[in-house]
This record gives sequence, structure tokens and C-alpha cells, in this order.
Amino acid sequence: MTTTHRPTLLLCIFLLLQAVKSFQIPSTFRYVVTKQPTFSHTSLLSTPSTYTVTLPLPPLGIIFEERPPYGLAGVSVASLTTDSAGERSGMISIGDVLLSTTAVKIASGTSKVELVEVDCTKLDYDTVVSAIVSHKPKFGVDRVEMTFRRGDKGGNEGEGGNEGK
Repeated sequence: MTTTHRPTLLLCIFLLLQAVKSFQIPSTFRYVVTKQPTFSHTSLLSTPSTYTVTLPLPPLGIIFEERPPYGLAGVSVASLTTDSAGERSGMISIGDVLLSTTAVKIASGTSKVELVEVDCTKLDYDTVVSAIVSHKPKFGVDRVEMTFRRGDKGGNEGEGGNEGK
């Protein structure tokens, strides 16, 4: 039985590797007008349960995990590294859900670099992390802006909820 499923499994792995190698941020993302980076605790679109934080470039010290039902459901904060930019912001807590992040987009066939806002709520873990790590000094970007929604205080959002915070 295992041998009959092996070609299918190998094909799936091959296709996944091809997709990861050719990852590009889709052009359907909304463009963000960028200004001088500033630290911000809330955005104009924030509600009491959401907040926006701008952090210096990685390492951010935020460990993310996929949200159930695992796949295209976004990510939440699993833990924060001690004395990291994420922890020092004083805003981010374990269990908070990442709603959006900025990402670097290079226009096809040009060297034009743009900062775009990526809706993270329907993306898988690898795509979200790729968007976050796309920020590089060589592109003239020195900060990443992320919008979070407060996680469930009962611990249903992330593994362990807000334990340890």
C-alpha cells in the first residue's frame, strides 16, 4: 500500500518545493504609501482589540505558529524571545493574531522596490514568514510594521494563551 502512494507523495513534495522556490508576493496586495518609519501603538483603523507596532529589522524575536485549522488561516504569536524587539515593544503578547504585515515587493522586470501591506489572515505560515523576512536594508527598508488582534485571554488562540506574560 505504501508503494502505491509514494509517487503521489513525491509529486506533492516536488510541487511544494517548486511553489516555495518561485514565491512572489501577488500583485493584488494593497500598496501602502510609505513615509519615514515611526513607532506606533495603534493605527487609525484599530479597534480596542487590535494594534499596530513598528519594529526595527529582524531579528524581531517573535515566534509564530499556524492557527487552526492549520493551513490558510494565518499565524499567531507562540512566544517572544527575551529582550527582543517584539518583547521590548510592550505590546505583543502570546496568543495575539497577526492580521497584516508590510512586505517588500520588487516590480517584475525592474529594480523598483515598493512596500506593500499583506493580509495575513488567509495565508499559510511560510508565506507570512516570507513576507516578514523580505525586509532588508539593501532595499532601503529598516523597519517592519505589523497589525495584531489580541488573542483569547483563555488561551484558545495560541498554544498556552498568555501564559508567562
